[in-house]
Amino acid sequence: MSGNHSRTIVMFSETFMDSTSRRLLQPEEVTALLQLPDDDLQWLIDTKQLCEIQIRGHRRFDSADVYQLIAEYKNTAKRRSTT
Repeated sequence: MSGNHSRTIVMFSETFMDSTSRRLLQPEEVTALLQLPDDDLQWLIDTKQLCEIQIRGHRRFDSADVYQLIAEYKNTAKRRSTT
């Protein structure tokens, strides 16, 4: 019975990931995506450009927020290059 239960949870989580394309990222994943050092990640949090989520003492970030931040920086760079 417990084997079926864990299989259901895995299938549910895979379906959830596929349908929403959102997940919680660890700080190391965010710094790798943004190609930033830890201090710059903290600056993004301090300046409210990125929201940190605390879950049981662990820092996490919504992937949608990270990708939105990347899009905003790309748009800013594009505007600067056309002027």
